[in-house]
Amino acid sequence: MSMVIEAGFREDERAVAAQLYWQAFGAKLGKVLGPSSRAIPFLTAVMDPDMPSLPAMPRVNCWAWRGSKPPKVG
Repeated sequence: MSMVIEAGFREDERAVAAQLYWQAFGAKLGKVLGPSSRAIPFLTAVMDPDMPSLPAMPRVNCWAWRGSKPPKVG
């Protein structure tokens, strides 16, 4: 038995890649992406085979803070 490590994934591996991603990060992403019944189909649709560790979601600058004012920047 041999093993080959390659960057990315093939199109026919997309669903398995999404399930593995959810298995690895679902505990942290569950509050954002919802239950696995919603999250796995979403991840399957947006995962980029050329960047296997990151879904192809748009980058958004997001700030979260406690209190009434955002942090001062700069």
